[in-house]
Amino acid sequence: MSRKCFDSSAGQAQPWNGVQKALRFMGPTRRIVVLIRWLQSGLRQEETVPLAKARHRRQELEAQGATVYWSERLVLSPLS
Repeated sequence: MSRKCFDSSAGQAQPWNGVQKALRFMGPTRRIVVLIRWLQSGLRQEETVPLAKARHRRQELEAQGATVYWSERLVLSPLS
């Protein structure tokens, strides 16, 4: 069974491994971070964290009673 995911740049579903390869081989000039937005004690806050730490940070926030309502991957390019 082949897994597929939607690639917005291609406008169609792509094989899962193709998308992962694209993320893996972006090269050293790009960095993937995750934007996390949450609501806690009536305050809306946001933070960007490296992709490798995003799940841990989300779980930390939820353990503190926050409601995570948004997360998205961002590709940061270096300033030229």
